[in-house]
Amino acid sequence: MEHYIDYAEYPTAEVWNTLYDMKKEAFVRFKLFEEAGNRTYLINTREGIIASNLSFWINEHNNKAFDLINNYVLLRYYYDKGIPDTEWVI
Repeated sequence: MEHYIDYAEYPTAEVWNTLYDMKKEAFVRFKLFEEAGNRTYLINTREGIIASNLSFWINEHNNKAFDLINNYVLLRYYYDKGIPDTEWVI
């Protein structure tokens, strides 16, 4: 009887790069770039005006994009392995 743990492994660097390169053009568009250092902008809220650093939000966005790319590569890796879709626990 097969068990899900039989399929648990991590892709090698070569496999990782191959899977990444399949969608590289799309992934490059996810990342935001900052043109001129730390810029601050104002947000008007009910509590008053808040100063926010644009660099922080660009960094937050890029971290989420990085996580998305990693999740895609792992999802594609396990999908390509052909893990059976049968019930392993009743």
